[in-house]
Parts: sequence; structure tokens; C-alpha cells
Amino acid sequence: MKLIPSLFAGSKPPLRPAAPAPFTQPDERDRQALFANLKWSTCYSVIEYNARLWSKFAAEWETWLRSQDDPSEGRITTFKYILDDQINYEEGLKRLRKGDRSVWTPRASYGYLDKLNTGLVDRRMEWYASPEYYEQNFGIPASMINAYFKAHNAAMAVAGWSGGYSGDRFWEVRAALDLMPKPHELPEPRWEVSFAPGGRAPKDGMYEQVNRDGHLVGGMAYFIKSMKSSENEWVEYGPDAGPERSDAFLWRLLWEDTRYKDGTIPEEEKFYPTPEQIIALAIPTTTPSVEVLNLRCPAGEACPKTGYWITPAKADARRHFKQGDVMPDLGSNYGATIWQWDADQG
Repeated sequence: MKLIPSLFAGSKPPLRPAAPAPFTQPDERDRQALFANLKWSTCYSVIEYNARLWSKFAAEWETWLRSQDDPSEGRITTFKYILDDQINYEEGLKRLRKGDRSVWTPRASYGYLDKLNTGLVDRRMEWYASPEYYEQNFGIPASMINAYFKAHNAAMAVAGWSGGYSGDRFWEVRAALDLMPKPHELPEPRWEVSFAPGGRAPKDGMYEQVNRDGHLVGGMAYFIKSMKSSENEWVEYGPDAGPERSDAFLWRLLWEDTRYKDGTIPEEEKFYPTPEQIIALAIPTTTPSVEVLNLRCPAGEACPKTGYWITPAKADARRHFKQGDVMPDLGSNYGATIWQWDADQG
């Protein structure tokens, strides 16, 4: 079934452009890096690795609870949430192993792995200081906090199913390519499986942003079949590029995801890097440990460390605070203002 919309009426767009693009195109190695990164972040083996990290954290929490004569109701309730996430991991992985990618479906009762993505990344416990801080001030074992940070960081490493080439941290995606098994050849794109912004993906897999001439105008995104895309997206190349959003492009299928439908895991996944190895690329050599990436501070509390901080509550809200400063509440529609230590202190 052809899904080329009226925006591209006329002759069928070419598989490959007939003439060179009149504007910049992404480097082929960058395309390979973005493709490999999105394929890695949606694979069974990486999610299974993350599930093991979460199980270790759950075991640490249970040991801590059992060591208390009368644990608070809040700590018991939190443990129940932790176990719920374990169940989501187990059920999601069981279904994914059979090729059922509905486990990634947002806001659905069977979206087990999507719940984990949003849960562990966006709404989980807001620990922001070092493990030693909690051990000294609250008697919480540092080993448990460390186990949580590892599980949280691993979830962060696979969060996000779309990417462009102009992001501040795209260098990490390039570096990660060297950790992936070779070769990195890209598959042939398929014009007959394309859809417009605001439409629904006809197949599971990886899609690229292209214009009517077959030239690349943006990045890639991973879609589950029937998942609706945003009506407007950034484009990075061509006359529509810039700070405005544009829908003058198509999502063209680059790679159909049929992994695990036969019950097997691709051999290449044995050689995939772990989330911890990917995380290590983002850590400057002067940083002593991954825990600095988890430094957070809610608005109204004292800043625990002098340096630059950012918050998802407001765009471009990077500020410098001194230790002891009261972190401000930006009062946005995003919700609570949670300040996060900026890994880039330049």
C-alpha cells in the first residue's frame, strides 16, 4: 500500500536522489551512528541488562527494609513500586522476546517497557546527593543508592527514540559507534512505506526525514506500528531548516524491525556495549564517578554543589549556583522544578 501523501503528488520520489542535494547532507558515518544508536536502544539484550540492574537495586532495598525493626509505611510503599517495575521488566521482556513490540506502546496497559522508560527517567525517586550523604544523614546504605544510580543511568542511556545530527551531545552517538559490532552498512530505504507528519507508522522500524526529491532533511526516529508521529518536527537541512518547525517532509522507512519474531536474539547483540559503557562516553575524564550525573536538587532546597545546573522545567534554564544557595522555583507548566547537575561544566 502506497502512503505517499498529496504533498508529494506526481512522480514517485526516487529511492536515491537523481542529483546532488542543493544543501548540506548528513555525513554517512553520522547516519550509521544514529541508526546503530537507535537500534541498540530498542534491543532485547540491552533492556535485559537494565532489568538485571533494577533487580539488584530491588534486592538492596529489600535487605535494607528487613534490617529495620519497624520500617515506615512510606518505605514499604516505595518497595511495592520497585517490585511493580520489576514485573513490568519481566512481562515486557517476555513479550519482546516473541517479537511483540506493543510493550513499547505509550499510555497502554500492555506498554510495559514504555512505563519503565517514563517511570525511571521522569518520575522516579529524586535522589540528588552522593550515596555517602544519605548514609551519613539518614542511615540509608550507600550500596543501595549506588545500585539505584546504576539502574537509573542505564534507563537514561536508552531513553529516546528519535535523534538528529545537530544536538550538543551528538558526539557521544558518534563515539558509541566505535563500540558497536561492525559492519555498519545501512539498509536500502523504502519509499513505498512512508507517512506524513501527524500520521501513523505503517510498520515497526526506523524512519528518516526526507523531502520530495529524496534528499535527507533531518534525523531518524523509531516508530512502533500504528504509533502516531508529531504533526510538526524540526528539520535540520534544506530551506525549511532553522528554529521554526516544519511538516514539509516524509518519514521514510529505512529499516523494518522484525527482530525476535522467530524467538531468537540476533548474534550481534552478544557484542553490543552495555549502557554503562555508553554512559562512560559522556563522563569527562576528570569526573571521579557516574554519581555526579545523578546530582539533583528540588526548588526550595539548598544547592549541594557549586557549579552549573539545568532543569527540564524551562528551556535554556542553565544557571550557576553556589553551594548553599536556595534553588529557585521557575513556576512553569512542566510541573515541579527539579534542578539537575549539568555534566558539561564548561
